[in-house]
Amino acid sequence: MRIHLCGVRGSTPAPGAEFVRYGGHTSCVAIAPDSGAPRLILDAGTGLRRVTGLLRGEPFAGTIILTHLHWDHVHGLPFFSAGDRDGARVTLLLPEQEEAQRKEGSAGAEEVLARGMSPPHFPITPAGLEPATFFYWLYLLAGLVVLLIYWRQYSAGTMGGAEYFYTPVRAAELLLKGGKTGPVWDSTRPDLGLLLQRIHLPPEEEKHMPPKGKPQLTETEVTILYQWLKHDPTHSIRVADLGPADTLRQLAASLFKGPAEEDVYDFDPADEATVQKLNTSYRIVYPVALHSPALNVDFYSPQFFKSSQLKDLEPLSRQIVALNLDKMPVTDADIPTIARFSNLRVLNLSFTGVTGAGIAGLKTLEKLKSLSLSGTVIKAEDLTALSPMKSLRRLYVWNTAIAPGTIRNTNGSLRIEGGSRTDTMLLKLNPPILQNEETILREPVALRLKHYVPGVTIRYSVDGSEPDSSRSLLYTAGQVMLTQRTDFSAQAFKKGWLPSEVIHTYFYSEKYRPDSVRMLQPIDSNYMKYGGKTLIDLTKGDLNFNSGKWLGFRKNKMECLLFFDKPIMASDVTLSAQVNVGASIMPPVSIEVWGGAGPGALRLLSRITPDTAKAPGSAYLTPYDLSFHPVRVSCIKVVMTPVGKLPEWHGEKGKKGWVFVDEVFVN
Repeated sequence: MRIHLCGVRGSTPAPGAEFVRYGGHTSCVAIAPDSGAPRLILDAGTGLRRVTGLLRGEPFAGTIILTHLHWDHVHGLPFFSAGDRDGARVTLLLPEQEEAQRKEGSAGAEEVLARGMSPPHFPITPAGLEPATFFYWLYLLAGLVVLLIYWRQYSAGTMGGAEYFYTPVRAAELLLKGGKTGPVWDSTRPDLGLLLQRIHLPPEEEKHMPPKGKPQLTETEVTILYQWLKHDPTHSIRVADLGPADTLRQLAASLFKGPAEEDVYDFDPADEATVQKLNTSYRIVYPVALHSPALNVDFYSPQFFKSSQLKDLEPLSRQIVALNLDKMPVTDADIPTIARFSNLRVLNLSFTGVTGAGIAGLKTLEKLKSLSLSGTVIKAEDLTALSPMKSLRRLYVWNTAIAPGTIRNTNGSLRIEGGSRTDTMLLKLNPPILQNEETILREPVALRLKHYVPGVTIRYSVDGSEPDSSRSLLYTAGQVMLTQRTDFSAQAFKKGWLPSEVIHTYFYSEKYRPDSVRMLQPIDSNYMKYGGKTLIDLTKGDLNFNSGKWLGFRKNKMECLLFFDKPIMASDVTLSAQVNVGASIMPPVSIEVWGGAGPGALRLLSRITPDTAKAPGSAYLTPYDLSFHPVRVSCIKVVMTPVGKLPEWHGEKGKKGWVFVDEVFVN
């Protein structure tokens, strides 16, 4: 199961730097199976627009549940293009209104929604949406969230051993507070209070819940409510923390059993130290459930992917049961490595470079149940190579050359989902792949880019600007040389396709390497593994600031002296730094470069003040360039000043910020 937090704000959508920590969209959570598109959406705030991108051009077929009808939970509905097109089938569930309960023949769900979505407030009513949109009341027992009633029909499960629970904060507060008839429950009473009283009333009683004629709770669900109220009516205890013999845990396991729990694993768990070692910023290894020996592996950031990262997983070849390589630059050459993971149940190769010739190597995966090949170049005839795979139950071939109805399926248990892109459903290109592994230039190097979709044009820029489809530089293999520091961006284009995301890489250059370095201020003890020499070892760090490749400063400024045995003619100093707003790693308040014949004869050469107020919310690597008139020096001093007080919008407001730097380059 995958959970996409598309919007988590209340009130109104809010762009701007002060809202970057949690994002600017209002409430919307999309839930999808591991190898498929979202089919369940909780609330339809402005974050709903992001779900269209998750569907990769396909129409939405599933259910949207509205917890309540405030603006911040419904404003995204008329802008949900994936739910308002041919092929879409949307079931929209609204919480039943008190007025509707009191009044015989009261307004329907669609009419209630139209009170806030109709002229003059909005150009159309709900009736103007795609005809295959169905409106129903959702009967919620005393305001309880959807899990018990709805997840009976939707495959629930766990992610990495954690349970997830969705409820608006206000709804939880009201539930705990109770109404005019008193608290919803009382764990000190023998009958546990009003909630269970109403449930146990005869169905014909007016106050029986759910109302007569509406879907009723099963005995198992009533028992779960009873056990939950006995255990923890404050929502603070996780089911996973209960003992294996606990009644509530056993009931929950039987009701919310996920696909991963259906398998019986006959292998030992992996060594915990090995698992931890294999977790990086771009590869996450985690158990499918608490105490399970089976492991999931997810890869991120295609520009950092290497085939060796797959081979590194071979010590876990028996424990890995799910492998997500979506959008990674995987090729047929990687298939033999993947085929060694003999216990794989789920494999996602969507939008990779694998071909029909390569997937034949997967037939040795005798336990594979789900295979995703969407967005690849495979053809219908290529799928015959998968016929020996008798355990395969789901095959996804969306956005391929395989047209519906052309697949010959000889496996009666196999469900194949797919379809071709049409003129009104444009597919987004994958980003181009940068094949240059080294980003520090000490001599001219050829730029190497690649894309797996035939006929793609790659445009690039060298000043950090976003490439243009017609005016930017056109990439031709073997004809572009990198000779100096370059703020490089590239984007893929093809007629009839949406442009790819922009890839961005900074190529550093170094003409003069310092012979030694001296730190003038103490490094924070947790981030000083190799001391000052970290700054001149030509080893770039990644987003893992605990890797030992970074120096961190919070209590003091980053202040160092760079020494050269022979005088140099310097005109530029570049610092390689990291920003991670969530971890309080901010752009520095200022950076200064001093130079001269020695430590006692320095003068200020350059000073910059990076903009700390507009720091993005995500983690990223960034250079800081300080240029000056050429000057003859034997010593350079660099000073970075951390933020003294984090801004009001930050979660750690008022505390000091960090600065992290891994290299200093002199040209």
